[in-house]
Amino acid sequence: MAERVEPNLRFRPTDGVVLGSEVSEVTTYVRRARTDYVPEVAFRYQVSGLSYLGMQYRRTALLSRGNAEALTSRLVPGTRVQVWYNPSNPADAVLSRSPHPVMFVVFGLSAIMACWMWWKYSRPRDESLA
Repeated sequence: MAERVEPNLRFRPTDGVVLGSEVSEVTTYVRRARTDYVPEVAFRYQVSGLSYLGMQYRRTALLSRGNAEALTSRLVPGTRVQVWYNPSNPADAVLSRSPHPVMFVVFGLSAIMACWMWWKYSRPRDESLA
């Protein structure tokens, strides 16, 4: 999980340029087939004078077909972009640090569950009922 949030915590910005983009279809099977779409973006950037090639839009990039196509239509070859790279491994980079919207739901439900458990188990018990 930490590697999915990592770009928000310690990645550094640099300038880059898009080389190309396309939408790939990804089918997963959990009880039934589900198809999502991944924006694949090739981009070049430099860190400390060394040139790198990146391929990842963001860590969690499954989108609807329409959203993926809208995104790749804006990322045409030659477009200047901000690239976020890992200072410990500059070859590891993404274009977007924003988490997938599903992550907000997961974190929200986890917070609700933690509050409920705290409320349920931290209250003093009424000894007169025993």
